[in-house]
Amino acid sequence: MKRIDTYLLLIAVVAVATFGSCTKELDLDEDTRLLLDKKQRLEKLDELFDRSFDEAAEAENDYRKFVEYELLTETQNYLDDPDVKWRNARTDLAIRMNANFARVSATLPTVLFDLYKLKFQTNILNRTLLGQAPQQLRNDERFARFKKEVTDIDAFFDEKINALKQDLKVNEAIINKNWKLENKFVMGTPDNPFAFFIINFDFTMKADNGMDIEKFFFFPYIPKPNASFMPQQDELIYSYLKFPPEDLLAPAEYRVYGSKIFFYFHLRNNVDPFNDGVGKLEREWIFEYEYTLNGNGLSLTQPRMMLSMFPHLLSAEPGDDIYSKYYADGLKEFILVDN
Repeated sequence: MKRIDTYLLLIAVVAVATFGSCTKELDLDEDTRLLLDKKQRLEKLDELFDRSFDEAAEAENDYRKFVEYELLTETQNYLDDPDVKWRNARTDLAIRMNANFARVSATLPTVLFDLYKLKFQTNILNRTLLGQAPQQLRNDERFARFKKEVTDIDAFFDEKINALKQDLKVNEAIINKNWKLENKFVMGTPDNPFAFFIINFDFTMKADNGMDIEKFFFFPYIPKPNASFMPQQDELIYSYLKFPPEDLLAPAEYRVYGSKIFFYFHLRNNVDPFNDGVGKLEREWIFEYEYTLNGNGLSLTQPRMMLSMFPHLLSAEPGDDIYSKYYADGLKEFILVDN
């Protein structure tokens, strides 16, 4: 009997030891499973990142499902893991960039002003997304590809803009004439009573779409009464003083299409880093007017303006709320005379 008790005791000891060993093995298997699951999800995120450059719409759809069903499950939030969180953030940014580009490039505007606007909107979005990429993932090939795509998309729009310009003809009736408007004084509106502008134009349009400029009124952006966006960025000085060509990053140009005339200015960054508020950021100004010729007069009406200055894109045109409230009628029609 004593021998039997001893035997049973030995069996119990072995059983306990075996159970403990199995429990430890099960714990190890669980850790391994989590590591494998994490690895699979990181690989899937990289795959979706890569696909977004060639199959943007499909990658976007698959990515949304992957986040909903694979990264956020009933038992596990893989986004709590820093590696998964960073990789997911970059994949999300790339998919947003590529999916947006696929949509906007499918049907492009045929009007130069609108094509520039789409380019600026896309560029600002892309540069913003690139700037949000996790710092921890900025030294690999995928980030380099992301960065290159931002440049390539800009180049795509530049190519389309140049192609559109090539199809535009010069109106012989407006070139090689010195168009002037001197000291037109414009007061504000009832909603903008204290504003005033002194308007001067003095320029010549050339056969090669270039311009010789003495003075040019930059139609302003006025988002609220008695103000414009960041006064140090205003170009009203070009209406009072001689236009300095050294301020340009590219030659000023004009284009004519239909009954419209288009002006483009790309101004350099000359901010003084040691004096706050001195100098101006790099920026691109675009203006579009309806134009008519009457004898030696050039009438400019229905102005549209756009200022692209990263990260801002500012515009005003007929139909906008600010356009009717803060822009006096005298700002909406100019008659220039050939002297």
